[in-house]
Amino acid sequence: MSDTKKDTELPLKNQALTDTEIARIVADALRQDFGSDPSAVKQIGLKTGLNIRTIKSWYEARRAPSSAHLLILAKHSFSIRKFLITHITNETTWSDFEIIMNASKAKLSGRKKTNLRRKNDTLNDTLNLNKRQKWFLIQLKNRGHGSAENIVQEFGASLSTARRDLLKLKQAGKILFYGSKKTGCYKIVN
Repeated sequence: MSDTKKDTELPLKNQALTDTEIARIVADALRQDFGSDPSAVKQIGLKTGLNIRTIKSWYEARRAPSSAHLLILAKHSFSIRKFLITHITNETTWSDFEIIMNASKAKLSGRKKTNLRRKNDTLNDTLNLNKRQKWFLIQLKNRGHGSAENIVQEFGASLSTARRDLLKLKQAGKILFYGSKKTGCYKIVN
């Protein structure tokens, strides 16, 4: 998901944040993800199981959530999740996370719709890629190309295991093979 002009500006990583600034960031993120209707507070309450009056104070930026509540909100709010990841690490980590999330969504879209709740939960979606596949996608993003041999060298997996991992990513439409069989390489699909 790319940034748009309407997206909330997130503070820099090394900048100290006050409770007032966090309250404003959380309120903006909740409005962005759930809308500005009064029913949004109830919707957040139903999803999180938290007290409606408490959520209303966050929604109106009167208070910042506690650490525990912020983590609960992050499970249900894309914007808060993005804020936490970019503030704790950096933008590169967020873009790596998006690559893995998007690849997992594509992988799931080919499956039967037996468990809709799991399919729509992006945090669970990222778990459907194994660590070799996640690593390979990040390597492709950073280096521009790669092959099954890269997985073999990094993880000590067999060549057939590496090829199976890549085949699944290819079937999900996340990578493409360019060049000849002998000297070609995989590249990430944008």
